[in-house]
Amino acid sequence: EKNVMSRPPKDINEPFFGAKKIWLSCSQGIGILVIVFAVYLLGLKMGYSEQEDRALAFTTLIAANIAVILSNRSWTRNIFQILGTSNKTVKWVVGGASLF
Repeated sequence: EKNVMSRPPKDINEPFFGAKKIWLSCSQGIGILVIVFAVYLLGLKMGYSEQEDRALAFTTLIAANIAVILSNRSWTRNIFQILGTSNKTVKWVVGGASLF
């Protein structure tokens, strides 16, 4: 982020993982669980084989995790602005996750 170095430093007594961050992380995880479970049940209802349904659920899990990684890169910009910035590490992580 462009203004990251111009922001005031965090209070030294402020915890690194505050209640807000923990709540957000748990909410994201529960959201992913609900989505993956819904996709799994939809696959069962549509008559997919066990292997196909498992693969569909796993692919959904990977895609959801990539979405969380990308959305958590910035708290001030939207997803389109985030995708427009270059970050080699994120490219490696997303590329590696996509291979699975």
